[in-house]
Amino acid sequence: MTTSPRVAWFLGLITLGALVLAPVPASAQEHDLSVATDRGDLPDERAPEGLADLAFLIGDWRLETSFALSGGGEFKAEGRLLGRYAMGGFGVLVEEVHSAAANPELEIFVGSQLYSIHPESGDVIGVGCNTLGNRKSRRGGMVDGDLVVIESGELFEGRPGINRMTFFNITEDRFELRLERSLDDGATWEDGGYGFVAIRE
Repeated sequence: MTTSPRVAWFLGLITLGALVLAPVPASAQEHDLSVATDRGDLPDERAPEGLADLAFLIGDWRLETSFALSGGGEFKAEGRLLGRYAMGGFGVLVEEVHSAAANPELEIFVGSQLYSIHPESGDVIGVGCNTLGNRKSRRGGMVDGDLVVIESGELFEGRPGINRMTFFNITEDRFELRLERSLDDGATWEDGGYGFVAIRE
């Protein structure tokens, strides 16, 4: 018995509908980014072990910041830092905001840094940008209990160079940051004109 074209078309439509409505395999569900939301306080259990080295950044912090002035000297300002897990629990997003209220020479700027762990080398990797137009890539790791990260990109003067960020004196409720910079590919380092003490709120 042969099937008429109209019946064949109807059967094909039913088959197509069944395929569309079929449940998504579990393996595909594991990679559905729609489930990777609202994880700001939790790392993913499948993330590389090195992500634990960044856990000290998580939280709401008050910053006591030191800025070097172009004419010499420095002044103190206050800021805030918010650290939370991102990338579905595989990374850490850090956002800073600094106010110019303490001194008219300092413009308000906001900076964001996204960190994760390289799946093969285990290095801390990341990217950063701010409202001054600086863009930097980052790579580093733990050295004797400190997190040391090398930045490559633009310095505040717009010149190419590298920065060395050292997070040190890390405790549950406090840590410090020191910035150094190099214009000769790391052969020599000088004070980067920026640093802060972070105190947990």
